[in-house]
Amino acid sequence: MSISSQIRASEGNFKLAQKMVTALSEKYSFDFNEGWEVLTNRSVDNLTRMFRRERRRNDPLAQVKKPRTAFSFFTQDRRPKIQTANPTAGFGDLSRLVSAEWKKLTDKERARFKSMEETDKTRYQTERTRVLAEVAANAESASTVTTESTPVETPVETPAPTKRATSKRGKAAKTVETPATPVETPAPATPTKAASTSKRSTGKRTRAPKTGASQSVTV
Repeated sequence: MSISSQIRASEGNFKLAQKMVTALSEKYSFDFNEGWEVLTNRSVDNLTRMFRRERRRNDPLAQVKKPRTAFSFFTQDRRPKIQTANPTAGFGDLSRLVSAEWKKLTDKERARFKSMEETDKTRYQTERTRVLAEVAANAESASTVTTESTPVETPVETPAPTKRATSKRGKAAKTVETPATPVETPAPATPTKAASTSKRSTGKRTRAPKTGASQSVTV
């Protein structure tokens, strides 16, 4: 893109180029117009009017006619008559004659034009409110459409990690999937201590005498 195209691309670029050429012309002592012609063949006045038209075109309130003053209504009413009475008067002369007649009016005579001014102010405020409401409604509608068209991402569930049993040698065995919910293992029964069945005998034992074949043993 050429420098001329970049200057015409936006009003910000246009104003920046003006500042740069102005600063350079003051530092190096050359004419501003000569430096400007190096950048673009479009004059500053031409670009200024172009960007002014763009602002009006993009401004939603530009379509609303500005309110008129009491003097404006008086000029609209009296200027054609004054021009007829003074056919040789120029534009500036006619404006001075109209202003002189306005100053001669009494408060009662001006009241009619003041009333017209107030009515036009009310008209302007009503139209301005309507346009701003339409702009806000359009912006809200565009925002709603954008929100609805944006896809909603569904979170992906991460599977539970699995444990690998390893042997003593460090080699991995088969993968065993463990359930997410732990299984309750019943507690082992508490072993009871077995009662000792062997008791030491408290009686005295008497050995049979070695003499004799079979004799009775007396306790």
